[in-house]
Parts: sequence; C-alpha cells; structure tokens
Amino acid sequence: MKRQVLHISILILGLVPMTQTQAAAQSCQKVFFSTHMKLDASIQSLAQLRLQIDQLKTAGVSSFHLTQLTYDFNKKMNEMTQYIESNRIMTAAQLAEWVRKEVQSVQKQGDVLQAKESEVRDNVGEILHHTMVFEPRNVIELKSPTMFLRNAISPDGKHLVSAQDGGEIQLIDINSKKKIRTLRVGSWVSQVEFSPDGKQLYLTSSDGVARIFDLSNGKTRVVAKYEKNNLRDARISADGKFFFNFEPDVTGYKIRVVDLKTGKKIWISDENSRIAQFSPDGKMIAIVSEGKELSLCEPATGKKIKTYQFKTTVDHFSFSSDGPQLFVLSDHTNLQVISLKDFKTSYKKDLDGHTFSHGLHLSPDNRYFIVLGNDNEVIVRDMKSANKVFTFSHDQRIETAVFSPDGKFLVTTSEDGVVKITDVHSQDQLYEFSHTHSVDQITFSRDGHYLVTQDVRTLKVTELYSTFEKSQKNK
Repeated sequence: MKRQVLHISILILGLVPMTQTQAAAQSCQKVFFSTHMKLDASIQSLAQLRLQIDQLKTAGVSSFHLTQLTYDFNKKMNEMTQYIESNRIMTAAQLAEWVRKEVQSVQKQGDVLQAKESEVRDNVGEILHHTMVFEPRNVIELKSPTMFLRNAISPDGKHLVSAQDGGEIQLIDINSKKKIRTLRVGSWVSQVEFSPDGKQLYLTSSDGVARIFDLSNGKTRVVAKYEKNNLRDARISADGKFFFNFEPDVTGYKIRVVDLKTGKKIWISDENSRIAQFSPDGKMIAIVSEGKELSLCEPATGKKIKTYQFKTTVDHFSFSSDGPQLFVLSDHTNLQVISLKDFKTSYKKDLDGHTFSHGLHLSPDNRYFIVLGNDNEVIVRDMKSANKVFTFSHDQRIETAVFSPDGKFLVTTSEDGVVKITDVHSQDQLYEFSHTHSVDQITFSRDGHYLVTQDVRTLKVTELYSTFEKSQKNK
C-alpha cells in the first residue's frame, strides 16, 4: 500500500491576535498546531494558511503581528535546511513532535516582530516552494521489442539514456518524455555511462569497441578496440580524467587504463584481474588479482600504493562514499574494513545471515551497508560495527539493491519483479510497485528525484517527489 511521507522545509507562523485579525490568526494557529497532524491535514494546512492571508488582504489589513520561530526568516530557513539534511523524511508523527518542541521554544523566546502582510505572503510563497511531498508516480514507461540492456541518467537529472539489444541507444528528455536522439552501434551494449559533466556518453559493446559520443555534435571517438565479444565492462573516474576496461589476454583479463583527454593507453596491469573500481575521488583504483590479492594503484602511473593478501577469495569490495574506508568481503561472509588514511584494518567480522553473497552495497551517508545473499532476506547493518540494524524480506530471492543518493532510502527488487522502497532510518516500507519480469538494474538520478527500474522488456521512470503545488494538481 502506498504510504506518503512529507519532505518538508516549513516556517511555522503564529499570528498574534489583533482586533481585525483575531479570528483569522486563531484559525491559522489551529491549522498548524493541530494535535493530529496527519499528512493530508498537513498539506491542507498550507493551503488554508494561504487562503487565510488572501482573506486578510481582501479585508484591507495592511500589517499584523506574527511570532517567528527564530530571530529572522533567513536564519530560520538556514537552520531548517540543516535539520532537513539530517532528517529529510518526516512522518506525520515526527512532524507533530517537532512542531510541539518548536512551539515551546517560541513561547520561551517570546520574540514578537512586526511584518507587513505582503512580506508574509512572500514568505509563505517561499515556504510552499520548498515544500516537497514524497509521492512516487510513474512518469515514463518504455517497452522494448528486443531487450533492454543498460541505462543511465545524466548528472543534471534531465536526460535518460537507454541501450537495447541490437545496438540502438535512445537519449530521452525526462521532463518532456521525448526522444532527443537515437544512436546505433550495431552490437550488444555492455556498458553506458555519462561523463561527469554530462556532455559525453561512454559506451562499450560486444563488437569489442569502447566509444565516446559527444552529445553536442554527435561525433564518435574510439578509445579501445579488441576482438569481437572480448571487451568487458568499463568504468570512468569521478573526475573524468581516466577510463579503464578489462583487456582480454590469453590467460584472462587485465586492467587497461586510458587517458580520456588524449584517448591514449597509460598502463596495463601485470596480473589478471576479476574486479576493479575507482575510489570516489578518482585518485585510486582498487584491483582484485588472482582472487585473493587486492591492490590499490595510482590511475596516472599504475604504481601500487598498497597490496593486501586475503586467505580466501575476494567476492566483493566497495569504497565508502567519503573515501576513507574500503569494505572487502571474502568467502561470502568474511568482512574486512580497511582505513585508507593509514591503510590499516579498522575491523574484521564474520557476517551471519547469508551463506552466499552476490552483492555488497554501502549507503552514501556512510551509515549502513547490506550484503545480498541467495535468499529473500535483506539485512541492513551498521557501517561502524557491522552489527545488524534491522531486516526485512521479499516473497522471492533478492535480485538487486541500491541506496538513494542521500542514503535515506533502500530500493530492493526480487525475482518476481517486485520493487520495494524502504526508509532505512524509520525502517518503514514506503512504497511498492511491480514489473512483469525480474528487475536487473536500478538507477537513481544524482539528486534522488528520479528512480529508473529496468527488466528485459520494460523500463520505468518513477518520480519520487512532487512540489506542493504539483501534488495538489495530481489529486
């Protein structure tokens, strides 16, 4: 069942009674300080406040007293912004408790300021502009006659790129839902990614070619070419300086690093490699070689900064979003956390709950992580200790999982095509929808506003937030 949650940045206005405005002021106070504070009532409260001010204007009232929550509007908005950063999602109950505390604070301060009615209207307009409702709705649904392969969202969140079997790549404007451009490479696309500035597309395909498309002029540049079907996935550093791919070798695959500005190869790893990943700042590449060795290398030179030997095969690893830590999972259950400040082990832990793993995911706010097992259970763990925080489940085996960019949501999918959005702080399931087939890719826009889910035949774009005004129009 759909559960709405308010993402709110709001100034609570308490109107001081005056002869002409007493009834209106009391009405506004009742609107905001209602003990029930249910979501629908909260949304309607904003509309009622605007209506009350319109009525005051009609009555010819030029100014009236109001109580501000702090010394001035700008200071309060800054404090509110900081508060929202740490508590972005508020349930109705949380909002009611927050309001109660703020009212007590106002009563203690006793600051009463004069304000013109027009200034109040401007403030309320800004409040409504910053009010966002968590109200997921499907805005785009694409069907493929063949098969969807890969997708990506541009850094500014405005464009979606979708690659299908047969080498067709579509660039779509998310807001207008219109196709901007269609590209064709004539082969299976194994990877598609926007450059950090959103001006280029990086593609690897089954014809053995790694390409760069310039979206401004449509020109293509080849940065790597191998025998057909021998080019594995490629990655780009966050600073947009380097590109690596797995280069085929007679004994396996090696890491090949390219300077994206010149398109020239810089270096190739000495050992065969199975897994590799850039650090968040792009200053290191972590490479797993021969299963049990993990090396941290400089992208520009290939020089090894540090090498770690593990007793068992390394299955997965992931950098924390701020870069100081590297989480390494070996033999599916053995976790080792390495500090990248001194390159020492922070802690080790044997994880219970799963006997097999097929994914390690860290939240961008560096608070939680999950390990996906070969079952239907999701175990959310604390990053500082690896202790269990909470668990939840799907009816069938978990396929994929992704944290939202702010770390507040966890999106999980299962074999039956069910997609769940869970608030990892309140531990509540917020929303659920389904695909006909198992979802194999989840993509968030950088600002977390859009969510893309994809199965072999269907691609869905879900808008997670609506403005207050847009929310009212959608009802």
